[in-house]
Amino acid sequence: DSTHSMFFTPRNAIVFFLGFSWGGLACIDANISILWAVLIGLIMVAINFSLLQGLASLNEAGNLSLNNTIGKEAVVSIPIPAKLGGCGKVNISFQSRLEELEAMTEYEAIPRGQTVKVLRVSNNNQLIVKNQVS
Repeated sequence: DSTHSMFFTPRNAIVFFLGFSWGGLACIDANISILWAVLIGLIMVAINFSLLQGLASLNEAGNLSLNNTIGKEAVVSIPIPAKLGGCGKVNISFQSRLEELEAMTEYEAIPRGQTVKVLRVSNNNQLIVKNQVS
């Protein structure tokens, strides 16, 4: 199973022998049984194994999905021309990031500093927005 294949790796062998060798030197110096060195090696492998499993659980995709902007508010940073006449830009916070993205509107032109709402994402990854009426 995958746990055993993850446990018996060259990295874990190196960690075991590192712990075993240092533990063995300490055992010889302290004049105690060398079996403690084996235990120290196994403890080092267990620590390494748990750290690597913890790191593996932290993986997160850093990809932005523009569909997560739908329904969110944004602030216009570059004016947006009217009736899909061109692109402007908006600052929007989503997925724990602040991004500046291209935006278009199907309605009247939207000036800089205006708050807009994202209606949908176009086929070429531009936000289609609508002016928020205060």
